[in-house]
Formats: sequence, structure tokens, C-alpha cells
Amino acid sequence: MTTNTLFAADALLLFSAWWLAFWLRFNLDVPAEYVPVAWQSLPWMLAAYLVVLVFGNVYRQVWRYVSIAELRQLGVCVAIGGAASAAL
Repeated sequence: MTTNTLFAADALLLFSAWWLAFWLRFNLDVPAEYVPVAWQSLPWMLAAYLVVLVFGNVYRQVWRYVSIAELRQLGVCVAIGGAASAAL
């Protein structure tokens, strides 16, 4: 898989996870006043996570042979991305 394919897959999964989080937060029914909030915060969340994953060199790994070091690197990048998206 190419880097662009992995990047697009991550963006799609992040988009899905964001809406799933809103959906679960409001017990499977997102109130109308929170839908604009979700759409307005979505680009910031995507940017925060994807920038951290790119600068964390996550896409330079060969994911067919993953070791504990790569999983630790991915975990750190996800944690930093979550903190950055919460700060934005």
C-alpha cells in the first residue's frame, strides 16, 4: 500500500471515529445544536492527528512486520494527536 492510501484510510477512519464518538456521547441521537460543533471541530481534529502521524514517521514503517517499538511509536503519536486535537 502506498503512503497516500494509508493517509486516506487514516483520514477516513478518523472521520468515522469522530462521528461515532458524537453519536455515542449523545446516546445514539446527536442534538441538532451539536451537529455544527462536530462539523466545525472536525477539520481541526483531522489536522492535529494527521500532522502528528506524519511527523511521527508512522507512514515510514513497514506494517507487515510490526514490533513493540512501532506499536509504542504509534501509541505515542495517537496520544499526542489526541492532546493536540483537545487543545485546539
